[in-house]
Amino acid sequence: MSKDLTATGDGQLTGTEPIAVDKLTISQQVRGSFIFSRDHLIALNKVIEKHLGHTPSVTVNLSNKRSLSSDNINEVLNDPFLESSVIEQVMFSASDRGWNRRANLYMKRTWSEPISYEIVGERDFCLSLEQSLVSLIGASNKWYGFLNIHNYPLFIQVLIAAPISTLAGAIFAVSVNATEQPQQSTAFFIGMILTFFAIPWISDRLTPKMVFAIGRGKILHERIAGPIKWFFYAVVLASLAGIFREQLAGLVTSLAARILPPP
Repeated sequence: MSKDLTATGDGQLTGTEPIAVDKLTISQQVRGSFIFSRDHLIALNKVIEKHLGHTPSVTVNLSNKRSLSSDNINEVLNDPFLESSVIEQVMFSASDRGWNRRANLYMKRTWSEPISYEIVGERDFCLSLEQSLVSLIGASNKWYGFLNIHNYPLFIQVLIAAPISTLAGAIFAVSVNATEQPQQSTAFFIGMILTFFAIPWISDRLTPKMVFAIGRGKILHERIAGPIKWFFYAVVLASLAGIFREQLAGLVTSLAARILPPP
């Protein structure tokens, strides 16, 4: 609450009625695994423009160390550089003329939180824009995010990686056929350490936290996503076959008895 006070001739203070200060700042980071296409980025741009009444400035950082910036998102997304370079980061920035309202949205390829945003302005404006952004961002969040080890706190990452690394170290020690104890211990620690550091890298490659499916980035993503998709299909089918093995065997036997003539 705030009150404007002024001094009168007799030294007493008078003032206006209390006025509610309706100012809010929202700053959030978002975890998950996201895939953003050209249409998704354009939709985010339109939402920010709709709420602020001004076209956002869009900046795109590429893997070839170049940066594209414009108030016209179509110009940026149609730039020829996108056909040969992967998008590393996209930033939206907009404000009204008096800087009373402003919004910044950051999206990047990273092992930490891939999305963050900051909204400043009146309470209703901030909450409304945040709701719209969260809705669009959530639509791009993929189901396999739980498979990316970077989506968990550090101690959970260690709890996941430690037993896998220990098992890998033991398997490696057995596979090298070491006959003496020092050799077995060395092989064990080498296998364990290599696996421990490989897990985060493999996790991020197979289930990336941020993919910009535009130009070169789309091509590279499809090369990885295709085999992974069929791998998961195979795992699901194998699991179902194992669970319903007896039922399937009985069904096959019954069909064979009906179709094939008796001996």
